[in-house]
This record gives sequence, C-alpha cells and structure tokens, in this order.
Amino acid sequence: MLKVLSIRGMYRQCKSVVRSTFGEGFWFEVMTGVRQWNVLSHILFILVIDQVLKQATTKVAAGDHSDTLAYADDVGLITCSASEMQDTIND
Repeated sequence: MLKVLSIRGMYRQCKSVVRSTFGEGFWFEVMTGVRQWNVLSHILFILVIDQVLKQATTKVAAGDHSDTLAYADDVGLITCSASEMQDTIND
C-alpha cells in the first residue's frame, strides 16, 4: 500500500509549462498521462497496457466478434458495431 501511495504522490499536483525561444508560458496542472522522462512511467504503462490487451484478447477467445491490434504504444480495437465497441471498452 505504501508503494501505491508513493506513486500517487508523484502524480499529485503535477504542473508543466511550455518553453520556447519566445520565453516561458503559463504554468498549468497536468491531470492525465504519465510523467515524461521518468523510469517509473514505462513500468506503469507496461502494467496497464498488459491488462488492457489481456482483457481484449480474452474477449476475442471467448467468441466476441472483435479484434485487437497493438504496436508500441498504439492499440486498435476492431468490432462489427459501435455497441460492441462500447461493450469492449466498458468491460
């Protein structure tokens, strides 16, 4: 549990700014995504994407009419209808 709290703490109240040759913009809070250039970000991504792909491929093996394409950090879900797509995402 302490590890989970530590990871949450790293992502709480993250702020970022855009810098360019014209100077620095306004600071803004980052609400989604993973921190860039952080070793832990890769591990978190792998853990999450692994579960997503396992769930999607399990549905296909169970006879669902969908398919999953995955390459690097891109995932494509293919279904016969919009309702099947929504069901696949919701589960």
